[in-house]
Amino acid sequence: MRQTYSNSSFDPLTEDLLRYLERVHDVYLPRRLLDFAIDKEMQLAFQKTCERAVKGRNRVHSLHMGIGAPFTAMLAVRAGASRATICEKWPHLAAVYQTLIDTNGMVDTIRVINKTLSEMRLKEDFAFPPNLLILDSMGAGFSGNSFGAAIRFARKELLSPDAEIIPKGASLFAVPMELRTGLVCGFDLNAFNRYRWTPIYEEIRLDQQEYKPLADPFVCVEFDFLDPLIPEDKTFAVTPEHSGIWNATAWWYDLVLDEETVLATDPQSGTSSRRVQALQYLEKEVHVTNGEVFEIRVRHDGRHIRFEPESTHSDDSVISTVRLGPAVPHWHFPMIADETRNDKYEEAIVRAVRGVENPRALDIGTGTGLLAMMASRAGAAGVTACEMIPHMAKTAGEILETNRFGNKVHLVAKSSFDIEIPLDMKEKANILISETVDHSLLGEGFLAALQHAREFLLVDDPAIIPAGALVYASGVEIRTEDVRGFDFTPINLLRLNHYTCMDLNRVEHRRLTNESEVFRFDFYQRDFKPTQKVFELPVINDGKCNAIAFWYRLMLDKETFIDTGPDSGTIAWQQAVVFLDREVNIQNGDVLPIIGYYDQHMLGFSIDTMGCMLNGISMDSGDRPFWFKRLMEEETDFQSYTKEISERVRNAGEGAANQALKNIADNMDKLGFDPLIVSDFIIQIGYHLQ
Repeated sequence: MRQTYSNSSFDPLTEDLLRYLERVHDVYLPRRLLDFAIDKEMQLAFQKTCERAVKGRNRVHSLHMGIGAPFTAMLAVRAGASRATICEKWPHLAAVYQTLIDTNGMVDTIRVINKTLSEMRLKEDFAFPPNLLILDSMGAGFSGNSFGAAIRFARKELLSPDAEIIPKGASLFAVPMELRTGLVCGFDLNAFNRYRWTPIYEEIRLDQQEYKPLADPFVCVEFDFLDPLIPEDKTFAVTPEHSGIWNATAWWYDLVLDEETVLATDPQSGTSSRRVQALQYLEKEVHVTNGEVFEIRVRHDGRHIRFEPESTHSDDSVISTVRLGPAVPHWHFPMIADETRNDKYEEAIVRAVRGVENPRALDIGTGTGLLAMMASRAGAAGVTACEMIPHMAKTAGEILETNRFGNKVHLVAKSSFDIEIPLDMKEKANILISETVDHSLLGEGFLAALQHAREFLLVDDPAIIPAGALVYASGVEIRTEDVRGFDFTPINLLRLNHYTCMDLNRVEHRRLTNESEVFRFDFYQRDFKPTQKVFELPVINDGKCNAIAFWYRLMLDKETFIDTGPDSGTIAWQQAVVFLDREVNIQNGDVLPIIGYYDQHMLGFSIDTMGCMLNGISMDSGDRPFWFKRLMEEETDFQSYTKEISERVRNAGEGAANQALKNIADNMDKLGFDPLIVSDFIIQIGYHLQ
């Protein structure tokens, strides 16, 4: 149920942000079910635990919370529970849960209540007190989901005195580490580390990161859910095994479901998208020396956990460090760390500089200034680097000065569309360098920037890096059907009409068609008009095609390219996936007709409905439940609403925004907000404000 804030004690900006965050949660949380549905190890662990909890007991009434609530509720009923109740605040998520219960024929024994836990009342909402509580809402950071408050309230107000709780407890493990950007291709990029900042925490897969653990993992917090949760403030003496700079702490946990089953989330625990670790950066870096003991202070209050040097003199009453800070989207870090990407760009840049007379380079979207410094080091007589984000431009300036390129690379803190000659550039460049390409190739507006530069900023026959791209596509099946004997096919609706990016090697899928080249871009071309074409993909496997996955070969020049496909090994890019608006039933030997289209800002695909009909290929009926139609309507309206909120924050200023964000963080448990959604929101606000 959505809350109203008109009579609250919050200021108007906080109220506006609360309403926005409520819509974010309601619209985007349902897709978390898709991640839940692929974690088979977790599903099996909960199945065994539920069966043991229900076995041999009479008249079990179970209460369920968390993204896995419909699954654990159905497990309990199948194991013998007489009733199960699901508590879910968010309307769209509650509607999806109800659909799953209906689909599996358990509507008479499982009830979904669209309330927060604190709104539930024993006499109103339960036939008799629940004697089994099952929670699946821990998240990577564990303590950010207010599980302690939920358990305390349930035990006091709702549960029977002899109620069993699953899980029973947890042990949190922490490791101090050095996770930084240093020398990249011989350039000092240390200034970029100021963007390693997290308002609450971030999810991370340590098995995909290059980092230096400074000490062995240690148990920092232990929870017993049968006892009242007490805030803790502890100091741990840690002996480092390596010298380095402590700038981050990662943590994970062992979740004790019962005496026989422990669910681990450590870096070696599996490849599930739910099995990730949490990460928090320090506000100030600390130098540590091998063998010399240093102290880590760990504080938690059931909502937040904070790691800091013991020497830090901070307000003991404040654990959350929520505030605006320097922010960039997190994909910048793996991009900068991608040695293959960096080396190949430099190869192409060196050839371009050596191949023209009096080389003058323009780097559009310079970011850290890395590619601009490469051009200068290769011998370009003049290099102009433009960056439209003010705080990124400032950081690039520091990096240029640190590497003694301050008087060799001219930095312009503007969009390339605003550059004027001779005000910002003495003369037109004869080399264009840019890496403003995303997972889908065109999502950062590269074609628009290129076309403008060709007309106003470049000579008639410039060298262009990248020189072109080949786009490849394949029809795939990424679906959920059976989950431990339950029919979860309704959640496939959550994939429809949706664009995302993913590492296909880590996602269970079936390739149904051959990989086919669908677009060939020549970036030396002067004009890029919106284009739409029909392609035919040869079908090699039977299945339900519900998505088109695509990737590309980025031709930096005639000799050097970067592949972004699933077998490329790149860490800077994943594969783009466009989920179709309808599922298509195809068989080996069919030809799947799809429509590919692009303009200066996007590239996408859809199904060729008429072509499918002519080829005798069937599609699903297109009938959709009411909740799904409402969800799609809200998603459609969301982009304009986001722009409206961003403008509201900009007008309010940084001080008012900081206070509003602190109000939200301090009340996350009462509001039922997810810490990762709030954290990402704060980073985005900071990114656009600075």
